[in-house]
Amino acid sequence: MARPVMIPQDAMDLIEGLLLTLFAFLTMGALLLCIAQTKRPEFDNPQPEGPSENQSEQRKKARHEAWMKLIQEKNVTCEK
Repeated sequence: MARPVMIPQDAMDLIEGLLLTLFAFLTMGALLLCIAQTKRPEFDNPQPEGPSENQSEQRKKARHEAWMKLIQEKNVTCEK
């Protein structure tokens, strides 16, 4: 019959310490990743999805100026 293997207490303490250290490092790594994820610029200063009102107004003004320039070049008049 096989005899049970006795592991010395020092070895058990060493294994326990290594496992606890590994768990601590993995936990800290996960925590640091979470912190780094929330410190990205898009979280601190979110940008709106669409163009801002200022950009929209600038585009509208540029479009209007382009139409006015085209009308002047073609000498288009509006007659009723």
